[in-house]
Amino acid sequence: FFGVIEWGNVAVWALTAATLFLGGWQGPVADSSGWLVLKALMMAFLVIWFFATFPRLQADQLMAFAWKILIPLSLFNLGVTGAHILGSTNRGNPCHYPVPQADGSVIYEDRTDHLVSLFREAGIDALVSVGGDGSLTIAQRLHEAGLRVVGVPKTIDNDLDRTSVTFGFDTAVSIATELIDRVFTTATSHSRVFVVEVMGRYAGWIALTAGMAAGAHVILIPEIPFSIEPVADLIRRRENAGSPYAVVVVAEGAAPAGGERMVLSKAIDQSERLGGIGERVATELTTLTGHETRTTVLGHVVRGGTPTAQAAKNTVSAASSRWLKISCG
Repeated sequence: FFGVIEWGNVAVWALTAATLFLGGWQGPVADSSGWLVLKALMMAFLVIWFFATFPRLQADQLMAFAWKILIPLSLFNLGVTGAHILGSTNRGNPCHYPVPQADGSVIYEDRTDHLVSLFREAGIDALVSVGGDGSLTIAQRLHEAGLRVVGVPKTIDNDLDRTSVTFGFDTAVSIATELIDRVFTTATSHSRVFVVEVMGRYAGWIALTAGMAAGAHVILIPEIPFSIEPVADLIRRRENAGSPYAVVVVAEGAAPAGGERMVLSKAIDQSERLGGIGERVATELTTLTGHETRTTVLGHVVRGGTPTAQAAKNTVSAASSRWLKISCG
């Protein structure tokens, strides 16, 4: 059989011989690899999908939820879209799982060994982990606990160690670049300063690459704490030279020298939600320069849509290579 499980920020496509799971930080090209593997599986296996969340994954419930037999029609157009047919979430890390107490407090438990035992009882022999730093951190812990795991780097943030480029990054950068280009139109016609905040968590790859490609005048990234005064000085110099506009690109995880990252919220069972640095930078620039400054937050718009040709090619090539190794030994 072939199944799907979701616990927290890990969704699992399970086969007795090979397993594919998709993490919470979904990118535009994640389903290209899933589509290729599923299509190959359907040539030799009856594929069955079931869904459950980690808190419900008890030993007697593992095989009990939302059964569905997948047919070739289930995969129609999946290879050229970015929408997961499984759904996803970034909650419920089994390695650091929150357990509410009677007094209202919360303690954290490592349920890794329990989860590995559930997989073994279900006859699931291996995992192909498709995800970002969160999903692959969990995959590493499961591997250390004795589960067979293959890691596939899928995140728009491009922040995985020993990885030249991750699946999803090229598409996210292409979308961000186009949107920053569009900001230039209003910036030049209205003689304004625009601050464009982009995603990327604690890495500045999207901001740096898209900002350079679009010709941004300033790029602020998490890896280099910034000072606002040189940015304001640049804007003044541009205005004195006859260019009373500027575009500043800032990564959501950027922070001023000696300061902290801007955090919008932090849930008990979820990673901290970054954001707000764009508005802060815009406010400070207005104060220092007197120039009208506007903020645009690109946000999740860079995460979806049809993958670029390069992104789709990378994904399908990698998935093909991996599947051939699995199927041919």
